[in-house]
Amino acid sequence: MFSQKLVSDLMDASVVPLQESASLEVAVAHLVDSNYPGLPVVNTEGKISGFLSEHDCLRYLISSSYYLDDRTCVSDIMYRQPLTVSPKETLLQLAERMEGGKPKVYPVCEEGKLLGIVTRKNVMRALNDTLANTKKSA
Repeated sequence: MFSQKLVSDLMDASVVPLQESASLEVAVAHLVDSNYPGLPVVNTEGKISGFLSEHDCLRYLISSSYYLDDRTCVSDIMYRQPLTVSPKETLLQLAERMEGGKPKVYPVCEEGKLLGIVTRKNVMRALNDTLANTKKSA
């Protein structure tokens, strides 16, 4: 049942986070390759320290349109207080958070340690599976 599934059941634990010190060039390439609209950022201890989205990169591009600095790194433009979710939250709780256009991607963390990410698409897939299974059992 959808409401009983946990974030840990569908999070992507294989996501490779960005490092704070990564260059903007590396970060943008990583974002493009990841197919996610944003990625968590970790510090040298592996603790989540921010989130970098496509929106953050575009905002930087617009504000720096005449001078793109190749020394710009992820920590210069990342969002420093990302919303995170616990692996123990239910999908229903997560869906409530996502409702209304709130972030489409959430880092999944426990005690500041990044465990993975979960997306709106993950939630929609779980809902689709639940609806399909409900139809089969009816």
